[in-house]
Amino acid sequence: PPAKADEVIGELERLLPLATAGDVPAVQALLGHLRGSGHERSRCAAASALGAAMSIDASRFRTRLVQAGLDRHFLSQALMDVALEDAAASVRCAALQALNSATWELEPLAVRQIIECVEDQDAKVRQLAVSVLGKRAPFRDGHAQRTLVVVLENGDQPEVEASAAEGLARLAAPEDARSVRALLLLLGARGVRAHHCGRSASDIARARLAALHAMCGLAAQGSLPLEDRRDVVEALVNNAADDDAEIRRAA
Repeated sequence: PPAKADEVIGELERLLPLATAGDVPAVQALLGHLRGSGHERSRCAAASALGAAMSIDASRFRTRLVQAGLDRHFLSQALMDVALEDAAASVRCAALQALNSATWELEPLAVRQIIECVEDQDAKVRQLAVSVLGKRAPFRDGHAQRTLVVVLENGDQPEVEASAAEGLARLAAPEDARSVRALLLLLGARGVRAHHCGRSASDIARARLAALHAMCGLAAQGSLPLEDRRDVVEALVNNAADDDAEIRRAA
């Protein structure tokens, strides 16, 4: 019941400072609420509290938990299981948000599991999964990079595409022609696609802006593929004449 959820959330709020200080029973209690059958709100709160604890990169936090068997792999996997299996989209989102808060890179198994979340039916879950890949997958991870390229090639909601473009700025190599062409999809006429119908101009602009920043980042790292440079320049020129001032500036 909601009243019980409020009581549990109050308990989780009291546990949070203990968990961030590396208190093992507190972290175990958070995990218990996360995996339990309690109210959706309390499971979300447990995931958020774990994320806050995992964002503290303090040696005392790491040492105490590792000694108790609650290492990075264990905590990441607990959240990953919830992100894959919980019936409530809000809880899956909270688990992915917590993974995004971690101060460490994902291990290969976790990357593959996050890729599964990119297929989720809920757009917010997909957006967060794409964001986690972009921020937490190992630098230039090929599996994560190809997944983000496919997101742009197949098309999705603007917020999902924006996160994919932001991730490619970190995961793609400048000489990777497929990544460059995927970003060009957002910058050209094809960037405004059928699944964007009914979405606000600002939503669509955010995806294009993310693609512009990503392209700029790739170009700063090295030479873009020779065969794509003309298309890149043309896309930048066209976006420099856009109605949106922020896009014009970025282009």
